[in-house]
Amino acid sequence: MSFEFPEPAPWFADLPRDSRGFFILAEIGWEGGKPAFNKFSVERTVVLAVNRACALCGYPMPPGHNVYRAFAQGDAAQIRGHEREHAHDLAGPLHRSCVFYSAIVCPYLRERTARLGKDSMIAPGAKRGTLAAVFGFKDLGLMVPLRLPPGKFPSPKIAYLKLDEDIRYRDGDELRDHYAAAVESDANIIDMKGPRLYWADSPAEFDALKAEFTELAGEVDKRTPIYGPTVLTEGIDSGIEYMTLPI
Repeated sequence: MSFEFPEPAPWFADLPRDSRGFFILAEIGWEGGKPAFNKFSVERTVVLAVNRACALCGYPMPPGHNVYRAFAQGDAAQIRGHEREHAHDLAGPLHRSCVFYSAIVCPYLRERTARLGKDSMIAPGAKRGTLAAVFGFKDLGLMVPLRLPPGKFPSPKIAYLKLDEDIRYRDGDELRDHYAAAVESDANIIDMKGPRLYWADSPAEFDALKAEFTELAGEVDKRTPIYGPTVLTEGIDSGIEYMTLPI
């Protein structure tokens, strides 16, 4: 039985797709004219998050509404048990409808037997686990290193603040009713009249992205931290101190 994509919401229906039919998210990097789903584009993720724009569709997420991400079983358990007030991830936040769509169609998030690819930047070959989750958080911030250790260039992280919703699921198809309801509710808060943040692979687009990233990084770095310092204990940035800045 072939997989059936849900009807896309109006706010991402016009995004480009890859050869398999998957939408190319706003935060996904490009290499040689093709989307690189296995890698994060730090510039895209940071510019989107600081502008409170969705990592999938690129449209704004209004303050006062929860922001969302889907997590594999192990990450969800860690956040649920130990990081409810302050979690972090390399990837950026999504609208409620956009995260449910992603959890339904993304092969890794959809299938309980899925694994990350061997070339993943996060955890090559890691299992998704039986019980994944969509989390909603009250707010977000930007985690930046307090100092750069010699020979290391740690990436900024997206801070997810105050876990507010915990929707557990085994298979993506379980979320189709959640997605339909979220499309209806998000239609009241997503403003498609304004500009969307989205950059493909043209030199002009990437130059504009880099310029905005540099400008935002300098401006955000002057803000008063709201959390930290936080010492990471896992991953390639283990042992590095971060502070969380408001966005």
